[in-house]
Amino acid sequence: MFCTIIGFPLKKPRSILVWNSFFKKKKINSKMLPIEISKKKFKKKITKLIADKNFLASAVTMPYKIKIKKYVNKFDISSKLSGSSNLIVKKNNKISAYNTDIYGFLDAVGKNIKLNNVIIIGLGGLGCPLTVYLANSGVKNFGFVDSDNVEISNLSRQILYNFKDIGKLKVTQAKKNILKYFTNLKIKIYNSKINSSNIKNIFKQYDIICDGTDNFETRYLINDYCKKYKKILISAAISKNDGHLFKFNFKKKSPCLRCFMPEIPTNNSCDGEGILSTTAGVLGTLQANEVIKTILNVKSDLAGNMLIFRGQKNFLKKIKINVNPKCINKC
Repeated sequence: MFCTIIGFPLKKPRSILVWNSFFKKKKINSKMLPIEISKKKFKKKITKLIADKNFLASAVTMPYKIKIKKYVNKFDISSKLSGSSNLIVKKNNKISAYNTDIYGFLDAVGKNIKLNNVIIIGLGGLGCPLTVYLANSGVKNFGFVDSDNVEISNLSRQILYNFKDIGKLKVTQAKKNILKYFTNLKIKIYNSKINSSNIKNIFKQYDIICDGTDNFETRYLINDYCKKYKKILISAAISKNDGHLFKFNFKKKSPCLRCFMPEIPTNNSCDGEGILSTTAGVLGTLQANEVIKTILNVKSDLAGNMLIFRGQKNFLKKIKINVNPKCINKC
């Protein structure tokens, strides 16, 4: 029998029915055991429960999550206590994770292990929220590519960094900071700019390519490589309070960036006019959402389309990108 910790006070008995239904569906031999823990007996009761049982789930408020995690770590049970429906099972020294909020995402991650290798090019305003939401959703294997150092002007929108990180490499600080919250991630860092000489060696082990770079030359290089080697490309760009998002699944017949814009624009920079911090957050989150849908193999994804965001008007529009018969990539 496993044990579930709800916390104090017990306010949502309905969750018992939800969990028991989930256990039955997943064929987990367990039942929901709501346990009310008083503040006075918290340490003693938590310690005994964790030591005796193989299973820990959490549906408590943040102060209790922090306390529970402290005692969980003491007993070497890997845990993720970031949401009320997160559930960790440890059995025979193997840890399995489930999440009922997004129709079995973590289960799907395990089944699609090949697609669970995500590389993020550009650890800036897009790459930071993208990383946080993917890690929080259960993605475990990352590649980080960036050659820049953290600057004070970055901090308003690049949420993985703080004042202590200024002057240090973005890839090293991003890895260090995200590992504080998700200790079981596997992250490989590349402190370099993507160019024609290194792109194949860096990208070859990844199936999902997330482009958050700020210049068109690099974006076209990434697009051409992904097309040639049949990768999945999810690309976002922002300027002022506007942004757009592309997805190209080159494992199938698909248009590419050159079908939409055949030539590199004269202005090679994507962020020369400044960026509103919230716009970066919105587009980075939308980019993460598309990665999650890709891992889940959701049919209603963005493949072959562009999503346009206008921040001032809260405007979203999806535009289909047609294959251009004159495209040099022969789409």
